[in-house]
Amino acid sequence: RADLPRLDAALRSALGEHYGVAAPQLGTSARVFLLRAHADDEPWIAINPSIQRRSREMVAGWETCLSVPGYAASVERPAAVDVRYERLDGTAVERRLRGLQA
Repeated sequence: RADLPRLDAALRSALGEHYGVAAPQLGTSARVFLLRAHADDEPWIAINPSIQRRSREMVAGWETCLSVPGYAASVERPAAVDVRYERLDGTAVERRLRGLQA
């Protein structure tokens, strides 16, 4: 946990104008990602996330890839997922994610 503030800073630096980035994309084997809903929203960090429920409805949308610049693909995912994760301060959170965030 001591390295989490440093990882948070690295994720924020790598995020740029993208919507999300995960620790493994930076070469770190940690269950951590940084995500934002819209380009102008403040990103939030999820530590040790786990999917609690997912909708049966699936949606497809075009996404770009931070790891492979210039690459875009149609990605199918659940329309909504309920996730549980921790914040930097250790607070447990449950949140419903929809659309691109899901």
